[in-house]
Amino acid sequence: MDRSLPGPDGGQSQAERRLRHECEQLKLAFAEATMQLRIWQKGSEFVDAVPSPTSRP
Repeated sequence: MDRSLPGPDGGQSQAERRLRHECEQLKLAFAEATMQLRIWQKGSEFVDAVPSPTSRP
């Protein structure tokens, strides 16, 4: 079978489809982790401005 011509499955083997799906999942996980890190970093800018309940006399 000639792999240069797309077939009904787009010319991708099951392994290729699985790897593409895994790559997409990893991209999404990386994007989510990046956003969480940015939120944590932004929040850390205000740590000193927010009083702690245990710091009250």
